[in-house]
Amino acid sequence: MADKGAGTRVEFEGVTPISRVENLAARVEYYVSKLGFKYD
Repeated sequence: MADKGAGTRVEFEGVTPISRVENLAARVEYYVSKLGFKYD
């Protein structure tokens, strides 16, 4: 039996990470520069 989901691309929009932080600016910098998120 073949796997019908193999190779399927999934896209996410409007993801809101929930993270308790002491320094919001540092957290935003990390998400943007290291993880590749975009800031609107």
